[in-house]
Amino acid sequence: MNVKEKVIKIIKDQLSVVPDLSQTLTELGADSLDGVEIMMELEDTYGIEIIDEDSTKWKTVQDIVNYMENRIDGDKE
Repeated sequence: MNVKEKVIKIIKDQLSVVPDLSQTLTELGADSLDGVEIMMELEDTYGIEIIDEDSTKWKTVQDIVNYMENRIDGDKE
């Protein structure tokens, strides 16, 4: 499962909806607690720490995917 598929699965599991990459978490029905839980699940899944300031920059599901891909690729170097 690639990063995009994992992010979509985490969001789907948390919110019980299948997200479109262009949607925001708010559009998907997420509240701030849902956002925190998604962030924590991403941290657990990838064994990284996400800075709160970084997560506040996420606007769409695609932003989350891009961030995670950059973090994963960056941590490999």
